[in-house]
Amino acid sequence: MQKQVKIIVYHAGQCDPKKCTGLKLKRHGLVRLVRQMKFLPKRAVVLNPFSEVAFSPADRKRIEDFGLVGLDCSWEHAEKVLLKHVRGTSRCLPILIAGNPVNFGKPTKLTTVEALVAALYIAGFKEEALQLL
Repeated sequence: MQKQVKIIVYHAGQCDPKKCTGLKLKRHGLVRLVRQMKFLPKRAVVLNPFSEVAFSPADRKRIEDFGLVGLDCSWEHAEKVLLKHVRGTSRCLPILIAGNPVNFGKPTKLTTVEALVAALYIAGFKEEALQLL
């Protein structure tokens, strides 16, 4: 039996709560939400667009053991928030085109749910990825 993947979202509180994909995932009981970086798991894989190390299927074992973290903050303030010390193992996703209404068609400007789904799918957690959609 496969262990359930632990998914955590850091929420910086910089967005419209009605449109926030991280908060929507929390409302549906699909993720655990934290509001301070110090509460992120130390060894989890953190999806950080400013990381210099690319996410790959090799990160699957670390996700199984320690979890996956999505960072939910405004793109306008992302660099300031994410260049702080982020706990965990930072990884950036490959170049993906956003499908969200705000940044539609822009490379790498994904919502939190798009980033989490992409990471889960790349790591081989296809069923878990589809549950988030």
